[in-house]
Amino acid sequence: MQRRPLNNSFYPSLSLSTECLSAHLFSLTVLHSDSYLLLKSPASDDRQITQATRFFKMTSRLPLELQMIVCNRVFRVSRDLISTKDSEPAFRYLVHTFQV
Repeated sequence: MQRRPLNNSFYPSLSLSTECLSAHLFSLTVLHSDSYLLLKSPASDDRQITQATRFFKMTSRLPLELQMIVCNRVFRVSRDLISTKDSEPAFRYLVHTFQV
């Protein structure tokens, strides 16, 4: 099975809706909060990587409901909670892809 790297070109080829993208971001946040996704310190001074690292560190300290709200706001989704129909496939995809 081929694993995909998580980088800037990871999602554009999938053409997902903003609701699905926020569900994927929420899934990554939950995996990071539960220590299944570990972030390494950036080797370079890449601003995007530094901001992403700060985002995950910040959101991992929040309750799940606030994590959902923040993930939705990142993609400008107006609702507060992420539905099961969006979050379950996102979790399954990430667990399958990264073999968590």
